[in-house]
Amino acid sequence: MKEFKYNIKILLRKKELYYCIIGVLLINAIHVILVINHYSPNMILKTGEYQFILYNNEVTIMSLVIIALPILTSLVLSDTSWNDKHLGYNNYLYTRLNIRKNIFSRLFLSFITAFIICFVGFILNYLTLRFIFGSGNLISNFQELPYDRVIAPEFFLDSIRYYNPVLFIILISLHESVIIGLLATISYSFSFFTKQKLIIYFQVTLIMIVLEVVFSFIGISQFSIIKQLQPNSSFSVYQSIILYIVLFLIAITPVLLITKKGDIL
Repeated sequence: MKEFKYNIKILLRKKELYYCIIGVLLINAIHVILVINHYSPNMILKTGEYQFILYNNEVTIMSLVIIALPILTSLVLSDTSWNDKHLGYNNYLYTRLNIRKNIFSRLFLSFITAFIICFVGFILNYLTLRFIFGSGNLISNFQELPYDRVIAPEFFLDSIRYYNPVLFIILISLHESVIIGLLATISYSFSFFTKQKLIIYFQVTLIMIVLEVVFSFIGISQFSIIKQLQPNSSFSVYQSIILYIVLFLIAITPVLLITKKGDIL
């Protein structure tokens, strides 16, 4: 598909892609340094699985992760159609490309780019900490000894954490990457209704806050984006899937409306 190839070329030329990658690497570096500085010689060293950025409750920068990653990933492609429209490229561009295919190509690339950057960043964090602190099934917050562990079934994937901590690390990395990827698609799809370019990069934060208030008000806080992005939160796999579906519908609906209406140029 020529639209997809065209947008791949745009993606690779965008400096914001590399800013995003550098930002993720910087967040990882900050976390690793904080973890290393946290320990003194007389403290029990816990394994890399326990120190992982999405699990560690003793040394946590999850506030930075939750705020920064959606904004960083929104920088990459969310403004591409806005730029085309406001810089006058649309009339030229859409004599050569299919409008709808081009938009859906960008929507897909917004997701997959954010997903890959975040997932690779999380796994890199784990591998770094595993190299420094080793690996093992000492991953519970509540116990010091590896033979005295408990399963908290109300926590997301906690039974998997108990039996296979490496698989647990991979699955929660996938979970968080999917959410951030979907937030990046929302940022792109809402750009069609945004007049100020700067707002495009931060509107996803506003959407997270609005959904947080709505879900809390109607008593379904398990579907909160902020809650599901935090370690050791009480929600189920089914609730995480429902959140994926909700975010997907929020992302796809504006695009369907704008392409059906045809008011793109």
